[in-house]
Amino acid sequence: MKRSELPIASPCAANWDTMTPRGRALFCDECKTLVHDLSKLRRAEAAEFMKANVGEQLCIKYSFDVMGNVQFADAAATAVIPANMLRPSVRALAAATALLGANALYQRVTQAPQTLVMEQPEPAAPLVLVAPLVPAAPAPGPESEIASSSYGRLGGAISVTADLANALDADEHRPPPSTVTLGTVTVAKGGYDPAVVRRYFRRNQAKFHYCYEKQRLTNPELEGSVDVSFAIANDGTTSDVAAAGVDPEIDTCFVGIVKNIEFPRPKADGFAVQVPIKLKFRK
Repeated sequence: MKRSELPIASPCAANWDTMTPRGRALFCDECKTLVHDLSKLRRAEAAEFMKANVGEQLCIKYSFDVMGNVQFADAAATAVIPANMLRPSVRALAAATALLGANALYQRVTQAPQTLVMEQPEPAAPLVLVAPLVPAAPAPGPESEIASSSYGRLGGAISVTADLANALDADEHRPPPSTVTLGTVTVAKGGYDPAVVRRYFRRNQAKFHYCYEKQRLTNPELEGSVDVSFAIANDGTTSDVAAAGVDPEIDTCFVGIVKNIEFPRPKADGFAVQVPIKLKFRK
């Protein structure tokens, strides 16, 4: 659920960190009322809570990520946005707020991780890699685990309607998370070990996953394979980058990523590389 779908009728600027905890809610001494923290509830619990309070006016708060997705205790991330793909203003905000809580950035990520599975040319078991989300902008002071993986918090009065409760309930059945799998890397004779290419692709795994998830917002069942080909020059830069697969937008996005990869300087004058990338969502 997007924050735009959970509007706060009367935003409140009260300091939540000074409120008294009451279970998974907070008691506001200024308003003498309970502030219900939806981000401390599981999605299903939040939906049931809203259904039970249709027609009521409540004071709530919730955390949201950089995509505007409302965060719940069991929330699974639906998209990954590498920092260098964010707007400059968002990057500046992330950099500034990171200084306030740098020690807490990677303490715990509550969303279900995306994975990038690296297929080895040998019959060895695949290497499963976990792609971290964009670091959150944690607020000063104690806060729930959700806050360490969110980009902001909102709170205030909200009028609970049947449509809002039903929308939250329906949002529980959003598209499942997806995987990005690298197939066997082929390097032309004279080039370096394919493991080098796999290592550098792994470093860009969040970017590849973002390209895929971005298109799944409009086509949730999109899956297939993208064949990426390029050449590595003697200075480690890439050229003649091309990609062909299930979606032109994904192809273009993948090409942009590979063009910006700088590999180690090879001993050869230059050689061609092919990397198949499989895209699949969990049904």
